[in-house]
Amino acid sequence: FKKARRIKRNNLGNLKRNKFRNKAQEQVKSCVNRSINELIEEKPSTLVKEDLTFQTKSKGKKPKKLNRWFSSWYKGYLDSRLEFKCYENRIDLKDVNPAYTSQICHTCDSFGRRSGEKFYCNHCGGVYDSDFNASVNILKRYYDSEISLFTPYKKVKEILELRLLERRRAESLSSTVPTKSRELSAGEAVRSLARTALVNPTANYFEV
Repeated sequence: FKKARRIKRNNLGNLKRNKFRNKAQEQVKSCVNRSINELIEEKPSTLVKEDLTFQTKSKGKKPKKLNRWFSSWYKGYLDSRLEFKCYENRIDLKDVNPAYTSQICHTCDSFGRRSGEKFYCNHCGGVYDSDFNASVNILKRYYDSEISLFTPYKKVKEILELRLLERRRAESLSSTVPTKSRELSAGEAVRSLARTALVNPTANYFEV
């Protein structure tokens, strides 16, 4: 009981938690600033990033209060440091809608599965680094006139699924084109040989 009263009186649980929180914050700050400085050294004219304030509907259990707070703080700090560094170095900083950028394949735009550091495409079978895959999708989103920063995530999914359907239809139609082209080429070759035979009956038509 004495120990419990001492802990309660001195609030040792909160002190320990705050100490851990402050240490973690300093480590994150150091990592963030080092990474941003390395990026700035490449002297880009424009930086494209996902909107860090974007919220998606999470599934399953909610994260613990401390983890949720830390994630929110980290995003806020990263956002503010990027804004400051880009302003200081006259770099354009652009936000894009990040909805589903980590869930689609940057090669064929199909939905896939992210597992740890790898992304697996269900359509083309590609296996990519998950961060690289999401980064390419974020850059592509910057040039996407149909999906704005404020497009709701449900609408984004509708757009992506419609595009995928149209692409599948186009692929299905185009798969028949090479066969027709070969048939047409063969027909033209026969007519060409016939015309040549009229002009030069002694020609060897099978000579390579």
